[in-house]
Amino acid sequence: MLEARLQGRGAAIVGLRERVLGLAPLSTPVLVRGEPGSGRDTVVRALHETGSSATEGLMRIEASRFTRALPLDPGGAVYLDGVEQLSGAGQEYWARRLEEAAPGPRLLASSSRPLRRAMRSAGFHPGLATALDRFEIRVPSLAERREDFAELAHALVARAGSCLGRSGLRLSQPALEFLQRTTWPRNVAQLEEVLERAVAFTRGREIPRRTVTGLYADSEETLASIRRAHATLEREELLDAIQRSGGNISRTAQRLGRSRSAVYRLIEKHRIPLSQHR
Repeated sequence: MLEARLQGRGAAIVGLRERVLGLAPLSTPVLVRGEPGSGRDTVVRALHETGSSATEGLMRIEASRFTRALPLDPGGAVYLDGVEQLSGAGQEYWARRLEEAAPGPRLLASSSRPLRRAMRSAGFHPGLATALDRFEIRVPSLAERREDFAELAHALVARAGSCLGRSGLRLSQPALEFLQRTTWPRNVAQLEEVLERAVAFTRGREIPRRTVTGLYADSEETLASIRRAHATLEREELLDAIQRSGGNISRTAQRLGRSRSAVYRLIEKHRIPLSQHR
């Protein structure tokens, strides 16, 4: 089952499976760290399904939306997705639960960056960072899994074909060679998206190179649009928080659940004139 979730024979993925198997039976918190799209959710599910919490449920919580304490069953596991985005109050809540060793589910968390760095640069709760950093699993990026690329691509095509009623469809060699030479900013998630659409759009038995090249270009354009939309939303939220706080940076930081230094970096990033936040 684990090999089906975390496919590959290269050193990076074999090491990842070994770490999952080592930590799965424990009840300790685990931090799964990796680039966006690298498969952090998959690793968390593998930890849960092969571990001490397998007989109970897995509650997934987007850390950026966590605002209050939850009634938690003693069994199962809680998955804090994007734990580095927890508000200050959320960090205090989970740090307190871990310090008190209160009965409850196992805590599994994911992050796109080391919590030690977040602790230093953005005021992340040191107790929570220390507890999660104790047992960390780093998920390799797609660039680190090049020796497994062909196996992974064929597996993703087979999975998409099964879901879409196109079983037996395969990548042509020119298509595979193009995919292997390409960079993947969103890692496995982007590759899976391109291949799923390629399966849907292919009418024959083999996916041609022209199909994947066009779909890759579309995915890059979509990624650029997402980044622009995210930047716009981030700027609007920052300006709104500054306005509601009367220009006070400390209160702005509290509203955003960030440190003062992080707020100043956002102000500089979005080139907001100083007159707007004095």
